[in-house]
Amino acid sequence: MAKQQHEPNKIHAAVEAVVEKRQPKAAVAREAGLAPRGKHWLLLPNGKGSYKFVLGTANIIEPDFRPAIKIPDATPQIVGRYALGDEQAVLARVRYNRLIDIFLAITSSALQSHFRTTVAAFKKSQIETDELYVAVDLNGAQYIVPVQAKGADENVGAVQAIQDVYCCREKFPGLVCRAVAAKTVEVEKAPDGGDIHTIAMMELAIANDFDVWIPRQERYQLVPASMITPAELETYRRTAASQLSAPRRKNR
Repeated sequence: MAKQQHEPNKIHAAVEAVVEKRQPKAAVAREAGLAPRGKHWLLLPNGKGSYKFVLGTANIIEPDFRPAIKIPDATPQIVGRYALGDEQAVLARVRYNRLIDIFLAITSSALQSHFRTTVAAFKKSQIETDELYVAVDLNGAQYIVPVQAKGADENVGAVQAIQDVYCCREKFPGLVCRAVAAKTVEVEKAPDGGDIHTIAMMELAIANDFDVWIPRQERYQLVPASMITPAELETYRRTAASQLSAPRRKNR
């Protein structure tokens, strides 16, 4: 079956609409043409004031539903009280609770927030990464971890993930890039009246240039330590014990 598409002049008009900010990118992608089954139109920067359409397997990245792992909330009370519901609040909770370390099993340090730079893969277009971490693992390998943060009413975007990965590959070629998205998926009230935040953590990887997929993901619920029951602690202990008792390769 032949692929359906609109005439080039319609695509050109759609791109011009983006440049002039007359309509949102998702609407422009739909206007530009029908993507093949299983693909979505993505709009990537392609030089100053220019964009290009590419095909990818996802446009919006949604976390799967799964039981949340309870983590004692280490967010300072004064930060929790005044933090808003935007990406900066998510980044603060990720940082104070060391969720990058817990999720990826590496030791990380925050390097820079709102990292702005140009990327050669996008013809020197300027991109911005929400936050960058550097990290090391037990074998000495070093990592660069770009983090995309989203509040409860925001979507994790494939375009930002692609930009983050291409940026880190170019700017930090000697480090292993592991891109992460952190999204608030639930906020509920604690018995003391405070807020309990559940954050979905997704590791994002790129295949075939622009196909974003999720190698692993977890949900972490930030709670007062008193809300983690003995039964839950025993479940976590047994999980850890089973992993530690699994056969390992002998040292060389």
